[in-house]
Amino acid sequence: MSEKVPAGWKLKSLRSHLQQLPKSKLPSGASNPKGLFDFYVCSREVQKSDYCEWLDPAILFSTGGEAAVHFPQSKYAYSTDVWATTFTDPFSDSYVYRVLENSLEHLNYAGFQGSGIKHLDKEFLKRTTICLPPPTNSARSQTY
Repeated sequence: MSEKVPAGWKLKSLRSHLQQLPKSKLPSGASNPKGLFDFYVCSREVQKSDYCEWLDPAILFSTGGEAAVHFPQSKYAYSTDVWATTFTDPFSDSYVYRVLENSLEHLNYAGFQGSGIKHLDKEFLKRTTICLPPPTNSARSQTY
């Protein structure tokens, strides 16, 4: 999200590495304060629910109101107004999450459109570029 690219690093667009997960069928009203599972709605706060729809990590974006990004790891659900994604090589979900988490102000300002309640411009997010560090010479995975 920065125009300054350190030597050896590369700018990569999120578009070709973004995979959308299925839209949830749960309304935000499906929350239950006594629920066992984390439930993500259009908020920076995590609610609870009786439903567990997902077991794998994902990056969840608030699509209305203000920018929020979450990175649940296991046993969670999200509402219909949340955009659920994962990312493919060379990105790791955790790397993309950390970059976007640290760019919430920019995402909220430039990525949300509308005159009333603002909504996430998914195309803005797809056009977003982030810096990838150069590969290391270590034997571990080259996924960032």
